[in-house]
Amino acid sequence: LLNELHHRVKNNIQMLVGMLAMSRRAAAWATDPQAVLAEASRRLAAVGTVHQMLYLGDNLRGVPGETFLQRVAGGVLASLGVPHGVSLLADPVEISNDAAVPLGLVLHELLVNAVKHGCPDGTSTDCIRISLRRLPEEMAELRVEDDGPGFTLDAATRTGATGLKLVLGLARQLNGELSVGPGAVGGTCVVLRFPAPADPPKE
Repeated sequence: LLNELHHRVKNNIQMLVGMLAMSRRAAAWATDPQAVLAEASRRLAAVGTVHQMLYLGDNLRGVPGETFLQRVAGGVLASLGVPHGVSLLADPVEISNDAAVPLGLVLHELLVNAVKHGCPDGTSTDCIRISLRRLPEEMAELRVEDDGPGFTLDAATRTGATGLKLVLGLARQLNGELSVGPGAVGGTCVVLRFPAPADPPKE
């Protein structure tokens, strides 16, 4: 278990180094470098939130999906200084230790984007809906939906959206698939489907 812990920490540190390098390049060309640094700080805080759940939790295998959504979303909204009005729904899905950090960063990026672009009044997050569902064949689905004007993956990547590029890279790390489309009541819906082995039977 200790060797596994060291290996996971090493991998996460390498991921953080890559993210900081990406932020440094973005800051060099940004009109507001302080905003880029603030975003990097929020990403680090999101990773810290996930690590705290992993190492203080009772389950050595992972984190319950509902707890994961509540803690990560709550931390992101607090860092943005907006009220926690997000709708959260979670099936009994366990987020494994290996998937927790990249999935936490994906949720961070999608939620930040939803707050910035998906809420018409700009002050309330009631228009944001987040769900984590168990799918057949040991798959799970993270869905972030808002009432914004929408975007496409092709257009966003062409404009150099660093947050979305990070999400695409993290989706690959999770062996997942990312898609963007209209939500159930309009707006934008971003969906990440990724492998999530079922919990082993309890003895």
